[in-house]
Amino acid sequence: MRTAFCSITKNRHLYMVKEAAYAKRKSVIAFLNKMADLILLNLIFLLCCIPVVTIGPAITALYAVSLRSVRYGDGYVIQTFSGRLSRILNSLFVVGMIGLLFVCLLVIDLFFWRNVGIFSCPYL
Repeated sequence: MRTAFCSITKNRHLYMVKEAAYAKRKSVIAFLNKMADLILLNLIFLLCCIPVVTIGPAITALYAVSLRSVRYGDGYVIQTFSGRLSRILNSLFVVGMIGLLFVCLLVIDLFFWRNVGIFSCPYL
């Protein structure tokens, strides 16, 4: 009877040790999965920023997907990012073009005043 009790407690102890090791591995694997998702999300973001006019919608989609990933733990980064980008692209494309127009006007204005000589700043 005593031998059976010892084997049960020994088996229970081994089970608890294995369970603790599994919990540690599970947390490490969850962390590595989250890091891989964020790296993949940033690579997709960089690819979407190659055309200059899509930087605004790409930043907005990156923010939305990373927030969703942190809150809900979604692992579908590519599908979520492409869905958000396609929804945001239509509305923010016009805003991005207006912002790009303002930047172009500022650069043209800077070159104009620099060549005229009135704007004599040595750093520009």
